[in-house]
Amino acid sequence: MPFHNDRELIEAIRKKDNAAMKYLYKKHTGAIKRFVKQHGGEETEAEDIVQDVIIILFEKIVSGYFTLNPGVRLSTYMVAVGKNLYYKKCREKGKYVVDLENLPPLEDTMDIDSIINTPDQNETIVNQALQALQDICKEILIKFYYEKKSMRKIAASLGTISEENVRKHKYRCLGHLRKMITNKIYFHG
Repeated sequence: MPFHNDRELIEAIRKKDNAAMKYLYKKHTGAIKRFVKQHGGEETEAEDIVQDVIIILFEKIVSGYFTLNPGVRLSTYMVAVGKNLYYKKCREKGKYVVDLENLPPLEDTMDIDSIINTPDQNETIVNQALQALQDICKEILIKFYYEKKSMRKIAASLGTISEENVRKHKYRCLGHLRKMITNKIYFHG
């Protein structure tokens, strides 16, 4: 049974329609699998992530806690959840994936979620702001937040500045990033 739009598909899933689940799996999981494989994951890992995404989505839809924001496609939402699950799984294994095109949001820089409506907007705005930073700022923030490196290790990898200077740089860089994100939201909202 083909579904004409995401709303119809979500409604069918809410009613626990098996055909809807099969359709969801067949039509909306390829991008998640591609992402995992392109970022070093194995086929079995990709399949596990897909299964987790489908379970999370199914539980949210059936429980009534799922709403698709206007302008967001179900496939986009699923890929975002898949990316976050894959990043989390990599962090747990001690394997760090830094994909400058698709960085997940910084965790403790500011309460961006209360300002921005959707996770996709959040990811895009943080990514754009991070890309616009000076190279030293970008490198320090990526190493600290995404690679989870200590100030000492960051200083050693840079080789030219002390641990204390890395700490000061990080503080200033976060200030620049916050300002860029806030301006992006304010002026382009």
